[in-house]
Amino acid sequence: MPNPNLINDQWQSFSDHLSLQDCSEVQQKEMRHAFFGGALSLFNVMAGGVSSTEDPSEVTEPDLALMNYLKEELDQYAEDLEKVH
Repeated sequence: MPNPNLINDQWQSFSDHLSLQDCSEVQQKEMRHAFFGGALSLFNVMAGGVSSTEDPSEVTEPDLALMNYLKEELDQYAEDLEKVH
């Protein structure tokens, strides 16, 4: 069975990387809301952007392009984040 806490695990890693334990409780709570809001937005983009095919295991060129666009944008964010932390 897959881990039911995939996003929360990523949140913990992100929070630890940014040392958010040094922030106020309110800041930590708001950051967590923003993180999960971003995850929900990403899920909605992915779920709304994948192709409908008769075979749900089939990956189409537009599906791959969407994943590549998302990866490039998130890689750029990670690179920018490393510059300031």
